[in-house]
Amino acid sequence: MNERVKAVISAIVIVAINVGVLLGFDIDGDAMTNALMGLAAFLSWCWAIWKNHNFTDEAIEAQRYLDDLKAAHRRK
Repeated sequence: MNERVKAVISAIVIVAINVGVLLGFDIDGDAMTNALMGLAAFLSWCWAIWKNHNFTDEAIEAQRYLDDLKAAHRRK
């Protein structure tokens, strides 16, 4: 995972713990960090799937066009 993402998650956890303490809640920082890291990993996976697969009609058409260009280039 990107170091920037880890730093942002750590900052969010620190702020959430401090706010929780001010409001009288007992928050487990490790559990919150693990949950947020898992969420970040899941969202990263979803983004990668979306970016690398052709889900829209436009993307399918563009992939066909790219495949045709590659086929024409191989024939030369």
